[in-house]
Amino acid sequence: MTTIIKEDNFIFDLKEVEFITWSHNHDDGRWFIKFHLPSGKECRVKVDEKDEVDEIIEKWNAIKNGDYDELDHVIN
Repeated sequence: MTTIIKEDNFIFDLKEVEFITWSHNHDDGRWFIKFHLPSGKECRVKVDEKDEVDEIIEKWNAIKNGDYDELDHVIN
C-alpha cells in the first residue's frame, strides 16, 4: 500500500506527492510533515518522533525511485 491514512480525516497516495517538507515544533517536540500535491494543495501530518519522519521519507523515496517493495516498507 502506498497510501498515508490520517484516521477519520483523509487518505492520499504517496505516488502523487511531488515533494515533502518537514519541521520540528520546539514547543511540544512533535514533527510536522507537509506532502505537496500537484494540485498545489498540501496534506499535513503530525508525528511524535523524527524516526517516523525518516521512515515516511524513506518510503516516499523508494516509491519515487521505483524501488518500492511493500514488504520492505511497512509503516506501523
